[in-house]
Amino acid sequence: MIKSIIIDDEESGREALSKMINLFCPEAKVVGLAANISEGHTLIQQLNPDLVFLDVEMPGGSGFDLLEIIEKPDFHVVFTTAHAVYAIKAIRYAAMDYLLKPINIDELRNTIQKILNQKEKREQLLEKVEILKHNRNDTQFEFTKIALSTLSGLQFFWTNDIQFCEGINETTCVFNLMEGVTIEAKGSLLEFDDILSQGGFVRINSRIIINLSHVKTCNLNENTITLLDGRNMKVSPGRLTDLKIALESR
Repeated sequence: MIKSIIIDDEESGREALSKMINLFCPEAKVVGLAANISEGHTLIQQLNPDLVFLDVEMPGGSGFDLLEIIEKPDFHVVFTTAHAVYAIKAIRYAAMDYLLKPINIDELRNTIQKILNQKEKREQLLEKVEILKHNRNDTQFEFTKIALSTLSGLQFFWTNDIQFCEGINETTCVFNLMEGVTIEAKGSLLEFDDILSQGGFVRINSRIIINLSHVKTCNLNENTITLLDGRNMKVSPGRLTDLKIALESR
């Protein structure tokens, strides 16, 4: 049984999610409800939950603010939000879970089932929260660290160490790191393009996303770039303009 609490400033949101869990998720039990981060902090200390459903935006402090004041969170977090695109990007960088409001029953059940199937160590839960904190600068985010779900489990990297990502098939990308290590990560190239575009990465063709900080030269006449390690890559004609703009804005 997953002992859960819900932190949301809207009473209707708290009650609706609680009812959905009670009706459709027998593996979970709601043991507490809180309307703000102060109440939520108290509940977490009192009840020691396995899972916290945490609203992103609340008056008096965000869900991110709550995690800042908890020294060593050892519970799963599922963020809930109706919008906040910037927050979703940050959540994805930390490989954390989120649900969009209004919450879909199937997505809720899948999320709880995913948590049941996960065998994450306490250290990994802490690391995910630390990545979220690290990338946060006041109310903004600077995406300098990322958690990647790989074939051997969750791994953590500095984004600047990643030279490029190459799509191998629909479900896996290969990350080539500065040290020459190749990591197979779960997720399509399209997913990683969406995530990494905020962190200084640009798609140059149908198979490759490159880290702009690793580009040495760009030959627009020949549609090629050269990375710092001397590797040459072809740029699709349709991607040239985006690449040029990205390089000029660095």
